[in-house]
Amino acid sequence: MASESRPVIVVGSGLAGLVAATTALRCNAKAVVLLERAAKPGGNSIKASSGINGAPTRFQNQAHIDTTFFSDTIKSAGKRIPPSPPEHIRRKELIKLLTNNSLSAVDFLSDDIGVDLSVVAQLGGHSVARTHRGAGKTPPGADIVTRLLRALQDDSRFQLRTGCEVTRLLSSTQSPRFDDPPGIVGVEVRSGDELTYLSGPVIFATGGFAGDADGLLAKYRPDLAGIPSTNEARPGMHSLLADVGAQLVDMDSVQVHPTGFVDPLSQASPLKFLAAEMLRGEGGILLHNGRRFVNELGTREQALSGSGTYKYS
Repeated sequence: MASESRPVIVVGSGLAGLVAATTALRCNAKAVVLLERAAKPGGNSIKASSGINGAPTRFQNQAHIDTTFFSDTIKSAGKRIPPSPPEHIRRKELIKLLTNNSLSAVDFLSDDIGVDLSVVAQLGGHSVARTHRGAGKTPPGADIVTRLLRALQDDSRFQLRTGCEVTRLLSSTQSPRFDDPPGIVGVEVRSGDELTYLSGPVIFATGGFAGDADGLLAKYRPDLAGIPSTNEARPGMHSLLADVGAQLVDMDSVQVHPTGFVDPLSQASPLKFLAAEMLRGEGGILLHNGRRFVNELGTREQALSGSGTYKYS
């Protein structure tokens, strides 16, 4: 069929997009085109500085095999898991999928991509140490993104296009090709003043919308409207999915990181640098008026509300 020769189109070059492109090539895709609207690839994933969670891995203390990743995650999810089926069951199954496959994710990055994940720390919401990072100076996000991208660029079937913004998803009803299957068959792309069309199966991997503080964030979480973020201030792209009939879920489930660095010379800047969770995992404490007020290794929900072992009145 003609459709078999079309490239797999991946939208977004963060960790999800890079892994999707890698997987497509490993599944014998004829070609993969990765589209990124920023001038450089990596998205917000390249800024990640604490590590990746996984269990039970060979880097952990093998004398105490980690069996609590699932239960820790259920506990951290809290009210986001409804009390009754079917949604209760569905969400637990998704968490099981995430935690049960975490070992293979760490092995893939370490063994196949060459990422150093030998240092393991206990961070927020965890009952044991399971957050993996490298022993060197390169933050894990930058190391993972750089190595994945390097491996992709060694494959002649891969093509990266930066400065390309997807402006529309194309459905089969909009396509003149007689052999197009039902569904999404391509994308409309703007690069500068040029508008082009690319045909093929589409994987949308553009991440969240925390940087869209006065747009999607203000719409779905008005209490967080205008909040500073480490993410780039770019509009969320979820409307493109909704325009073709996708159902958006959990848009109000926004997780706010409790710590960030503030430039004293530019305190009002909406773009902040992350004070990584790793700082608390390695012994950093949070003080208010000189007093410790929260358990730094509790969940982020607890940290933001000031609840936990060290709460003071």
